[in-house]
Amino acid sequence: MRVSDAVSDLSSLAYQLWPPLLPYRFDRSLLPPATGSRGEPSIDVLTYNVEFSGAAGAAADRVIDAITQASADIVLLQETNPAWERRLASLEYRHVHYHHPTRQLAGGCAVLSRFPLAECRAISFGDVAGSVFPALACAVDTPAGVLRVVNVHLRPPLELSGGALLSSARTTASVRLGEARSLMRACPDADLVAGDFNEADGSAALATLAAAGFGDALAEWVPRRKETHLWPLARGLTLRKRLDHVAYRTARLACVGCGVLSGFEEGASDHQPVLARLVGR
Repeated sequence: MRVSDAVSDLSSLAYQLWPPLLPYRFDRSLLPPATGSRGEPSIDVLTYNVEFSGAAGAAADRVIDAITQASADIVLLQETNPAWERRLASLEYRHVHYHHPTRQLAGGCAVLSRFPLAECRAISFGDVAGSVFPALACAVDTPAGVLRVVNVHLRPPLELSGGALLSSARTTASVRLGEARSLMRACPDADLVAGDFNEADGSAALATLAAAGFGDALAEWVPRRKETHLWPLARGLTLRKRLDHVAYRTARLACVGCGVLSGFEEGASDHQPVLARLVGR
């Protein structure tokens, strides 16, 4: 390992361990009312990694509470499975689509929508060495027109064995970059790409989307001190990361607000729900 890489890894770790100095509070009432260019209503989009092993007990109840409080029009979930599908059936979404790979426990994903869904398909990144989870693409017939939506769960910053090294986030960045490039080839007309990117604002995959004309609602609206993922370590230490993003094509959509729903930092998933309000241009 080069000295510069070691310094970069240690600096990243120190940043993730640093606790926020200012409080953060957000709920959907803080999103501004807005309409699109033709007077159509805004569209609320929620992304949430529900954690595949948490479909039972109090943690699952809290996840359901978060989705209910968000009251989003389009909900993109990662790490779903048949057990989660049964739990989520109580939610009042008429249009749903699940994709549950049989080999990957954390590889499931879902779209829940108030608007009709069509052309739902899984996208495998078989051309990207080290990719582990598929994406899910759908056409959503919204008041702003048909939106091409992609739910992503990019390569986690882990070794393929499941373990994590200090260097894992850096050494897996090329996989996430490859997944983002492959996605843009597979879905060149995507309007919305959201989910668990497993990387922070401006990193390689998000930079690829930015170059393709996408904005990042989290980076634009949520202070950098606010994480979307917490991972407890020994001795009372906690890693704080910004992994969950809502990327939207700026030529088609505008984002008028985004936040990380408060109250779900603990006792639900290890990730936190990210809610964005979009309008058509």
